[in-house]
Amino acid sequence: MKLQEIFGDRLKPNEPLGKHTTYRIGGPADFYLEVKTEDEVVSALAAAKEDNLPVFILGGGSNVLVSDEGVRGLTMVPALRKTEIGPGRVYAEAGALTTLFVRLVCEAGLAGMEGMSGIPGTVGGAVRGNAGAYGSNMGDVVSLVRAIDLRDGRLAEMPKERCAFEYRGSIFKKEPYFILGAGFSLRPGDKGLLVGKTNEIVATRNAKLPSGVFSAGSVFKNHAFDSPEELSERVRARLPAEYLAWKKIPAAWLIDLLDLKGKTIGKAMISERHANYFVNTGNATASEVMQLISYAKMKVRDELGIQLNEEIEYVGF
Repeated sequence: MKLQEIFGDRLKPNEPLGKHTTYRIGGPADFYLEVKTEDEVVSALAAAKEDNLPVFILGGGSNVLVSDEGVRGLTMVPALRKTEIGPGRVYAEAGALTTLFVRLVCEAGLAGMEGMSGIPGTVGGAVRGNAGAYGSNMGDVVSLVRAIDLRDGRLAEMPKERCAFEYRGSIFKKEPYFILGAGFSLRPGDKGLLVGKTNEIVATRNAKLPSGVFSAGSVFKNHAFDSPEELSERVRARLPAEYLAWKKIPAAWLIDLLDLKGKTIGKAMISERHANYFVNTGNATASEVMQLISYAKMKVRDELGIQLNEEIEYVGF
């Protein structure tokens, strides 16, 4: 096996993916490998092709629900973690932790990413899903993405315009790329104010998000609408003015409207602190989480007339 020849004991067979996801849920990967340099990425992809193995790329393990049966083929984890933060270049490799990178940027007096303080996962995953919060989105500040096209193995340096960023999505969700890293276009700011803002946002997030349990982050995307007339009378009667102006309804608000906080299936529960967080309270299975997600979708659709769409990604189902 070519992968075994190159990576030896670093290639782990039948590795439980629950060890590597923030949900602490997921069956075994046939083969699991952390790659630490661009050269290793290239070698591993070529070897997987020679070994006739499909490749799944796992980032920081947030925003995914891995099936109880696991994932076939090779699961690759980008462990490329270098960052460059200077006046002429701001760059982070795909495996750099998003929350740490945002803090380093703010401490360097560079503005534009402070709203993403505290977002879990890696830079590569945040770019792929155009992660965002508090008015900031990754796609707003990305200037280029360095990636390998898995269809032909070629290296691509893609300017922002080619990345097709959209709400919680990008070209990297639609087409097969291995993200190596990203460059960012930021503006000068006041270091003290920026660091203060990051601390404030992290404190706000910690205050409203569940603790002591495992989650993957937000399960559903917020619901966008063009006109209030599209909404049911039950929703319109209770909808805050800010959501009307925003033309977007937080999924948590819709789920909370139906008093679904605390709803459980097995060991999976809709958080009592934040209704768009579905948590693993103990030894929840992927099947239990999936059933709970399906239940909430059905209730919101049938009682409020809104079809929620998942932000979380299903893997191995």
